[in-house]
Amino acid sequence: MAVSHFSNWSAANWILGYALLGIAVLLAGFAVSLWTSAKYTAGVGVYGWSVAAGVLAVVVEAVTLWQVARHIVQFRWVIALAVLVVAAVALVAHRAARTALVDVYRDSYYSPSVEVPMVAIPTGVSGVVALGVIIGDGATRAAASIPTTVGGVVGLVILGALVLAVYANSSN
Repeated sequence: MAVSHFSNWSAANWILGYALLGIAVLLAGFAVSLWTSAKYTAGVGVYGWSVAAGVLAVVVEAVTLWQVARHIVQFRWVIALAVLVVAAVALVAHRAARTALVDVYRDSYYSPSVEVPMVAIPTGVSGVVALGVIIGDGATRAAASIPTTVGGVVGLVILGALVLAVYANSSN
């Protein structure tokens, strides 16, 4: 059976990988905080920084989660890590939005509640990234366990696509 993961990471690599995942989560919270502050204080120029922080958070999460997943031996731990990252993004996004609202409305007894998109959007994007990593890593591990060559797998996929195309164009 072929190896479906890489086992060549040292402790420093693991620390760096998890630290970068933490930075991605914090960047998502920072983006939500900026967006919330800009929305309630009419700071239009801050929206661009919020979007930049959000995009950077997505890129860091996608690259780092993929690299860390490739080095985890058991696939269930890949899934657990992906779910943990999504949950952390949801928690940090909610806390960042709540803190920004409290700061904006500090002179008032009441502050508005956190709007659903302020948490749902970063959590949803993080979920899509995590799902892509899970599917990609799962497919890589499944392909690694098939005792065949890459050409054989590509030929099988092409054959399957041809059969599907013939079936779609048939009169039945």
